[in-house]
Amino acid sequence: MPSVRTALIGCGKVGQIHAAALRALPESEFVAVCDRDRARAAAFAERWGVRPYDDVGTMLRDAGARAVMVCTPHPLHAEAVLRAAEAGAHALVEKPLAASLADCDAMLAAGLDIELVLSRAAAIFFKQAFRDGFFHGDQHPGNMFVDAEGNIGDAIHLVDQASKGSSGRVSAGL
Repeated sequence: MPSVRTALIGCGKVGQIHAAALRALPESEFVAVCDRDRARAAAFAERWGVRPYDDVGTMLRDAGARAVMVCTPHPLHAEAVLRAAEAGAHALVEKPLAASLADCDAMLAAGLDIELVLSRAAAIFFKQAFRDGFFHGDQHPGNMFVDAEGNIGDAIHLVDQASKGSSGRVSAGL
C-alpha cells in the first residue's frame, strides 16, 4: 500500500504523541510540522527528522502533505482545519473538534465542499484508530480509505476503540 504524506500542526505535548504514531506507521510519510513559535517548530522537527514551519499554508504548499494532525490549543483548531481544507488536505483533529458550534459547522462545511475526511480523535487511541480506520482499508474491504494508487476515498465504516475502563470495540456503518 502506498504511503500518505502527513504533517502535524501544533508542536506541544499532545503533538509528540501524534508524531510518534506518524513516524511508526509504515503508511505514513511524516514530512513536516508547524507551530506559530518558529523555535518550537524547529526543535520539534529536529527530533522527528521533518521540516519545520510557522505558517500552515506555507507548510501545506511546500511539504505536499495530504493529511494533517491538528494538535493546537482548542480555539485554534478551526483555523488549522480550514487552512488544510483550502489546500485539499484531510485532517484528524485532537479533541474537542472546536471551541464553538460555529467553528465546528465551518470545519464540517469546508470538508464536505471538497470531499475531505475530517475526524476527531483522542490521543490515547490515536495509533490504533489511525491504523484501523484511516489506512488499513484492506482489512475491511468495504472501508478503503486509501486505494492502491494512494487516493483517499469515502469512509463507509467507523471503528472506535472503547475507553480503558471498558472492554470491546464499537463498530458502526456510516
